[in-house]
This record gives sequence, structure tokens and C-alpha cells, in this order.
Amino acid sequence: MFDMQRKIVSGIDIGASGIRLVQTVKSGGGYNAINAVNRDYKNSGAAEITEILKELTARYSLHKTFVVASIPRHHAIVKYLTLPSVEKNEIRNMMEYEIPRQITLPIEKLCVDYEVITRSGYGSPEGRNVSEIMLAAAKTEAIEKQIGIFKAAGLAPEIISINSSATFCGFIQNYPGFNESAVIMNVSSGEADILFVNEERLLLKYSKSVSVSGADTKTEKVLSELKQAIDIFNSHTRFASFPVKKIFICGRNAAGADYLGYAGSNLKIEVEAYNPFKEIKTADNAVVNGKNNSYFAVALGLSLIGFQGGNAINLMPRKMIEQNLAARRKKKIIVSAAAAVLAALIGTTVFMKTARRDALELRKVNSEIEKIRSQTVEIEAIYDKIEMLIGYSGGNYSPLEALKYLAGNLKGRLSFTNFVFEKGKSVTVKGSAGSYTEVMEFLASLEKSGYFSQVTDKGSKQETVEDMGEKRNFVEFNIECLFASAAND
Repeated sequence: MFDMQRKIVSGIDIGASGIRLVQTVKSGGGYNAINAVNRDYKNSGAAEITEILKELTARYSLHKTFVVASIPRHHAIVKYLTLPSVEKNEIRNMMEYEIPRQITLPIEKLCVDYEVITRSGYGSPEGRNVSEIMLAAAKTEAIEKQIGIFKAAGLAPEIISINSSATFCGFIQNYPGFNESAVIMNVSSGEADILFVNEERLLLKYSKSVSVSGADTKTEKVLSELKQAIDIFNSHTRFASFPVKKIFICGRNAAGADYLGYAGSNLKIEVEAYNPFKEIKTADNAVVNGKNNSYFAVALGLSLIGFQGGNAINLMPRKMIEQNLAARRKKKIIVSAAAAVLAALIGTTVFMKTARRDALELRKVNSEIEKIRSQTVEIEAIYDKIEMLIGYSGGNYSPLEALKYLAGNLKGRLSFTNFVFEKGKSVTVKGSAGSYTEVMEFLASLEKSGYFSQVTDKGSKQETVEDMGEKRNFVEFNIECLFASAAND
């Protein structure tokens, strides 16, 4: 898995008028937007989209980040359920039964996921524990098409969410503790997404997408649909005491049609331009300018969804999600092993230099070691070598397992300088120790390990070096043995 504290999440919003990218990292108790980029289309063809993604990938190393994408709200089926439980396993079992009942389309042609919105007694007169669930589904064909766009640019998204969920995710981060009813209207080229929120909850049951084109973007159609949706929401018994008090407007096309002024004067409701970076720290070059901030409502939300792990809705096909998880687990294990081997090699280098340098030089060496540990280039090189070893000999008796065992049994002044694995599974280990006793103890530990057999000392010899006027003795050893599996063949 990615390290949640250090990973960079790239939220990529492929809209009708252009591509918006926001890259976010965790910073203290909040988040820091390190890049925010807008690229408008010239003709919006598939080739242009691919080229823009390739250009962004080359410039911002998207392929090395956790990529989150989305589909428009109108491409998804969204339903709300209330289940009589707050236990994770019980909810999972109930959803296996509820999904076929709630969605009438053939399940095998859909990508389906759900998200627990609240776990409480909300809406239960008896005060029973209940959970509110948002269930989402989209045609597999639409999801695979979106994945294909990224694949053409050399990218593989980890999560595919819904635009409206992303906008809401950014909203609750920027307005913590929001306890009223409000509307977030995201106006882009081709559609206006009208979202209702109440006490930090997204209510897609009352939300809607309005198709707009040409003169419609001059506000008349959109504002008419908005007023109608607000009237329906306010008349609902559940929210009669919580009418809409505020409208937040954002999106690529929001400013041009003066939605702020028109909505405020005609709907008699407070209107505010939504700034997705209101409570998000930003690097100096992250935000284009204040006027364009609202462009990034979806992209910013997508980048935050990346930090929610398995709690957020993910419409990626299940098989792809499992493949991504398996690949990340494998990489984490191998990099950890590579770090252990690198530490062992560093320890050997330190021992050899200690015999020839004074105290001042040793402090310099320790400083260099710390720099080496922080550099990923060396670790990646060892990562590649270890993958080759794994491919050559897998299982419990692989060279990697032998290296890990040896690295974990370096005691006293014992170190090894060479480890050779021959095709016939013979092993040669060379190194140095402080005394013959340490060599003999090391031989015994190899025999007892279960990894090696027929362990033989092929010739150990004592050497002497002079350090700061003082003579030091050490023993160079040359050990040959077999892997236990080879001996039993």
C-alpha cells in the first residue's frame, strides 16, 4: 500500500471543456495542494485528451502518484438505503442482498460499490442503531472507457469516483462543522450539477444534473431547475425545519453567466463563490489565480478521496482493484527487504572504514549513511535486483530469504562482503569477524537455520591492521554450503 502520510494523490477531472489536475499531500492535520493545473481543450478530441494527459504525466510525474478519476453524475445510478446495523460485516452481508433488489439492470454489466455515510440513530424514532448507505453503480462499458483514456497516456487510476461525490468531499474539508442545508452548483460546459447538503451529508436523492447548451448557459434554464429543486427539498417533511440557506457556485462556466448575481437577486438566498482551496494549504505555484479557483472543485475533491482508502466509493472493476492492491503489497514487501539488505551492506562498509579512519572521519561516514538511507535511487536499484532473484528462485528457500536471514544474524563484529548463489543451489559466503569464535558461532547458526546444510569453512585466516598506533586483529572467512532444499533433492 501507499504510505498515507507521504503519498501524493493526483485528482484528475476530465471535463467537457478541459482537464483539471490537483496534486495533494497530507500536511500536519490537513492537506497541502502542491500543484493545481488547468488545461482547456482546443477541439476536445480523444487524441488531444491523451496528449494533455501525457504532457501532465511528464511534467508532474503522475505515473508515480496515486491517481483518482471520476465519471459525471448522469453516468451513474445512485440510491440511498437505511440499514438496521452499524457493524461492518453485517452491513456487507445485507448489501449482498440489497444490491440486486435496488438495481434492476443486469449486475454483471455494472460496476457497483457503496459507502457508509453515517452510523447513528439518525431518522430512527426508536433510537435504534442504523446506517445510511449511498449505493452507486455505473455501466462497466463507461468505466472501462474512462480507464482506457488514462491507459492511453500510460496511467492507471486507483479509484474512479463520481463528480458530485468529489465536489462534496472538498466542500466538507473547506467547511468543517457545516450544520445547515445548502446547495452546491457546479456549472461546466454541457451540464450543471446541483447538489444538496445537510449537516455535512451529501443528499444525492434530491440532487440533479441539468443538461445545458448554447443560450441555456445564460442562466435561465439552470436557475429555473435550481429553484424547482430547492422548492422540492424545502417542502420535504424531513427538511422542513432546515430549508436551504445558502448556495455555493463553482465550475468552469460559472463566472461567465453571472450566476452569483442572478441567483442572489431572483432566489433571495445568500450566494457565495465556492473556493475549493479555502481551508487547503497551497504551494506558491499551486493555484492559477483567485478567479479560476472554482475550476478545481472536482479535481481537489478527487485528490482528497485518495486519502480515504477503502471508505470511499470506487467504481473500478473489482478485478482491477484487487490487482492494484496485490501489486502495491508486493512492492512494499520487496522494498522493505531491499532496505534490510542495503542496511546490511552499509554495515559492512562501515566496519571496513572504521579500521582505517579516525573519529572525525567516522562522523562524516555516519552522515553519508543517513543521506544514503534517504535516497530512493539505491533502494530502487536493489529492488530491481531482488525481483530478478525472486523470479529465479521463489518460495521459502529463495536467495532473498537467505539474504534476509544472513542480514538478521550479523552479531558482534561479524559482517559479510560477498554472497554467491550458484545454479546448482550451492552458496558461498565471504566476510570478516572479530575472532574465530564468532566464525564458529556463525557456522553453527547456519546449520540450525533450516536454510543451509553441509556448511564448511573453506579457509579462515587471521589478519592484522594498525589503527591510530594500535593493532587490531580480525578473521576473514570463506564458507561454502548448500540450500537445505538442494541437499534433499
